Amino acid sequence: MTLSAPGTEAFKQDFARWQELRDQATRALDRLTAAITKRLDEKARTDRLAAGVDDRAPAAYRAQVDAYFKAIAARKSQ
Repeated sequence: MTLSAPGTEAFKQDFARWQELRDQATRALDRLTAAITKRLDEKARTDRLAAGVDDRAPAAYRAQVDAYFKAIAARKSQ
């Protein structure tokens, strides 16, 4: 009768391989973090550029918008 499970004996474990696996996982996580950071930076950059968008009404509605704001201003001044 043995007291250890198959494959768990210390002489059967290759710890160098575990270190290599850990290094590979760390590099993969670093690459993922860099890619996500780059994507977020690009999104922030495009959002900043969109902040200066022209908010004028289309030409077809401009007269209606002007009339609307003039009506609001006329009510407030009364």
